[in-house]
Amino acid sequence: RTLMDRVDYEYSVGAYDGDTMIGFLVLGIEKSQQLIGFIAYYPLIHWIFQIAVGKEYKNQRIEKYLLSAMLELMLDKTELIKINNIPEAHQMNNILMEFGFEEYIKQFEMEKTL
Repeated sequence: RTLMDRVDYEYSVGAYDGDTMIGFLVLGIEKSQQLIGFIAYYPLIHWIFQIAVGKEYKNQRIEKYLLSAMLELMLDKTELIKINNIPEAHQMNNILMEFGFEEYIKQFEMEKTL
């Protein structure tokens, strides 16, 4: 079995209003019955909120498998999907560009020490 075959739809959850999904969709990949990565997507506003993979599983294409599975599920449901808060030098930027995502705005995060 490849890792792509291990995208586990048992980790998928959603909230529906009739036939319209209004809550989160989460896909996970497991190895040896342990969750090693997930993608969280909010279909109502077409945003990917997070893609996460355990440190020991980085550089094994897991992010690509999760993104592929999510995009396949959403293929006939929307024309646009967004993701935000990716650090500029993060490897995820390259993966997203491989999938055809384009940068459309620079974002700043700020904090104030009290």
